[in-house]
Amino acid sequence: MLLDRVHLAQGKHQRYGTQFVRNEDGELVLQEPVEDLASIDARRAQMDLMPLGIYQCVLRATYEGNLPVDQ
Repeated sequence: MLLDRVHLAQGKHQRYGTQFVRNEDGELVLQEPVEDLASIDARRAQMDLMPLGIYQCVLRATYEGNLPVDQ
């Protein structure tokens, strides 16, 4: 989601958790910072987005190692 990408570029928190990177171990991780992770699925539902855990599985299946390593 563009809003999350813009927020991260401005040093703000992601609102919907749509931006992921791979860490140094190659694991897919949510790019920090994230606004109130405990209620992220409720915010995602308001925007008709799938729950964060399912989205992460979809990303893993789609990108299979092609996301950049967070610097």
